[in-house]
Amino acid sequence: MPDFNSLICDIKKALPESKILEREPMSRHCSFRIGGAARLMVTVRSEAELGILLGMLKDTDLPPFFIGNGTNLLWTDEESSYCVIKAGDGFSDLSQGLDNTIICGSRVSLARLALFAAGLGLSGLEFAHGIPGTLGGGIFMNAGAYGSCLSDVITEVRSLDSEGKAVIRSGDELAFSYRSSVYCSNLEFICSAKIRLMPGNKAEILELMDSLYEKRSSSQPLDMPSAGSTFKRPEGDFAGRLIDAAGLRGYKIGGAMVSDKHAGFVVNTGAASFSDVINLMEHIKKSVFDNFGVELSPEVRIVR
Repeated sequence: MPDFNSLICDIKKALPESKILEREPMSRHCSFRIGGAARLMVTVRSEAELGILLGMLKDTDLPPFFIGNGTNLLWTDEESSYCVIKAGDGFSDLSQGLDNTIICGSRVSLARLALFAAGLGLSGLEFAHGIPGTLGGGIFMNAGAYGSCLSDVITEVRSLDSEGKAVIRSGDELAFSYRSSVYCSNLEFICSAKIRLMPGNKAEILELMDSLYEKRSSSQPLDMPSAGSTFKRPEGDFAGRLIDAAGLRGYKIGGAMVSDKHAGFVVNTGAASFSDVINLMEHIKKSVFDNFGVELSPEVRIVR
């Protein structure tokens, strides 16, 4: 097994055109603006480059970790031994398919995808306008809002497994559930997806998108670093309502605070640490359970 330094040199030689960063602060790549250095970060431009990289990482002490825009991540402040892998321009294709479908690369933002669909007069992605992640990250967690989610429209996903082999799954094989998919338990890099929508009126689609975006921006702390909704919605209720009812709106630990605009969001007031957010989340969970007997589960993905 090669040591880190020789492995990284070998990766740089094998992928001379890839963007490769050593000890890259994850705070630069996560919307929470929190996170220590990852040992290596590689932005791959194609499935071929990804396959080469995964082959080189196999059976090493530098495990791969796939991220999109980092909008649902809380990353440890400690240096981590991951090789963080991001999708480059080769995963940005976006095209119209047959029978009201769209073929979309995993690097494409959900906002861009929603606008592209609207421009074609296709309905079904209005909810995604304003969700600040990529399609790949959205599929991973089955992103959604306002009663809709990606599982409603995804019909096929292409990924590469840890061996670098292509895997194609139909929508029925993706094990979608609330904020979860098959990829939460499988180490695979999502490459692209096929999306099936419904014909609609372009003006009405755009009007609904604008309405949902206004609703989002007026009710959520979009001007502060966060990872979106901190906890999953408990059955029959809302995490934000329970947190607010527990008297925690505006509550702070260090630089982490329960948003005073929407109690379902923990925000970074400027200098929050990983521990600040974790301690605040634990306090929230305990307070909600003590007051209402409800166990909150994190929606944010925590990397320790």
